[in-house]
Amino acid sequence: MEVDGNMGERKRRSNSFEDDTQSDSDVTSTADDDDDTGADAIDWYDGKILSYADGNFVVYFLGDTEDVTYTMPLTPKIVRPSVRAWTKRTLALLSCDVDLTNEGTIPHEIVDSLPPSTDIPKDENKLACVGESGDENNHYMRLIQYEKLLETQIQLAKQLSPTADDDQSGGTVDGEDEGPGPFANKSYVKHLRNCLGESKK
Repeated sequence: MEVDGNMGERKRRSNSFEDDTQSDSDVTSTADDDDDTGADAIDWYDGKILSYADGNFVVYFLGDTEDVTYTMPLTPKIVRPSVRAWTKRTLALLSCDVDLTNEGTIPHEIVDSLPPSTDIPKDENKLACVGESGDENNHYMRLIQYEKLLETQIQLAKQLSPTADDDQSGGTVDGEDEGPGPFANKSYVKHLRNCLGESKK
């Protein structure tokens, strides 16, 4: 996820916030920027939720030493979907090594190995209409399932707030399998959306 960092004296970092407390999502909600006085009113920080208890989250901000964490409430106002987490899952889907011509569904171990999605509970109804689950006996079931995963990423991209194109971080991979994912500016996100669309054809 991405989090508004105006909660302490920090320098700006990049733009993702991961959540270890959710098995299928890297986001709890989107931030509403319309109420802010200007583009500089919010600094978005890379972070990772470590745990949750009694209404507060224990958060680690990337760039700090591992023993430095913060306990705080997180509201829809200050969190939004992670561009880096979306990019990481998208790249994994585009390079997914699976034979789509075989019958049956995509093996669970392949689907489970994908990076977490940035969808949240309120997306459930909207994403339910993305493709049909199909009959598991359908010879093209794997292809149908893969196309649905790609289309879901395309729809989730609409919720992202990537950095401007003049940001030098577009497409720069962090080099860590367990990291939050590569940096991505607007052009790189658009490029990946186009790749998703081409892969569906």
